[in-house]
Amino acid sequence: MRALLFLAAVVVGASAAHAQTSVFYAERGYWLVTGGSKACRALNRPPADFNFAPFNPLEIVARPDNSIGAEVYFWPKAIDPARDYVLSLKFEPGDGLSLKAKSTMGDFMLASEPDQKLWRSFQDATGLTVGVDGEPSLKLYFGLDDMTWVLDRLQSCGGTLPKE
Repeated sequence: MRALLFLAAVVVGASAAHAQTSVFYAERGYWLVTGGSKACRALNRPPADFNFAPFNPLEIVARPDNSIGAEVYFWPKAIDPARDYVLSLKFEPGDGLSLKAKSTMGDFMLASEPDQKLWRSFQDATGLTVGVDGEPSLKLYFGLDDMTWVLDRLQSCGGTLPKE
């Protein structure tokens, strides 16, 4: 009987360990880097500001396969969630990138497809202008202070993610 109870405890413990998600959290200046079970995210707004007004921030998303994407939050009702878009990213200094994007959260956020060029573009840039092709009123500028720290934290966080 004790052996069965011990075996059951081991199985439950192993299942709980397998179900455990990775947790990562780091803050510096206005940057917040967090990790969950599927991705690591660097948000350029302090949590209290973002919770009060969840629009106009930039979020950099790193996945377990080391791919990286950008998510941009516009004003509410700025986009049609049923439509596909193209984000135009102009790095300063640097080149521009055009990435396919779609809404993954409501009518105000666009998430780009991952692109490996983003690692270098973010690393070298001090500023970023984001526009949406065909939507001249949707244009935002982001300062990219502390990008070395942000990208280092994203890579550290990525190491805690379960491999797919």
